[in-house]
Amino acid sequence: MTSLLVMVGAGVALTAGWPLLNAVLPDTERLRAGSTLTLSPGAVAGDGDAPKSARFTVGRGWTMSRSESNPRNGYRLRHGTVELAVAYLMPPRAARAHQFWSGLRETVKIADAGARLGRPNPVTNARGTSGVTGTLDHAGRTGRASIFPSRAGDYAVEIQILGPPGARRGDRAEAERVAGTLTLP
Repeated sequence: MTSLLVMVGAGVALTAGWPLLNAVLPDTERLRAGSTLTLSPGAVAGDGDAPKSARFTVGRGWTMSRSESNPRNGYRLRHGTVELAVAYLMPPRAARAHQFWSGLRETVKIADAGARLGRPNPVTNARGTSGVTGTLDHAGRTGRASIFPSRAGDYAVEIQILGPPGARRGDRAEAERVAGTLTLP
């Protein structure tokens, strides 16, 4: 009977305490300027050279949502009012950039029926990584989406840069700068 009461008490404490703990602890983490983040399904802390990985580097003023960031799946970062979402994509079979784009169009429409994804245009970022990019209007925010597939097409990295229509140009430019640091081995 005593152990049952302890178990029930622990359950009540967790049920009531967990939301309170989440409310007290901040979800955002400030990132140091020059921090390099790695994205890979086999990610291990500091393993930036893992096969099928990607890396990008942030500058000053970036925060990361802890609850929406995981080095295996993706990161959600913020600079001012602009959000930068970086996601790892692994198709069931090798795909080209335009095929990934079609999948993104469907995914965006599921999340927001009124979302608009523009036509994909070829892009090469500052580090020489090639992909496609286009405009994105999603949930009242505007910006750009880009997809950078690996050379073999067996994985890709999706980047969404979104902010309110009146977002500071400097915040958008900083998000574009970070996207320009993306490298795939």
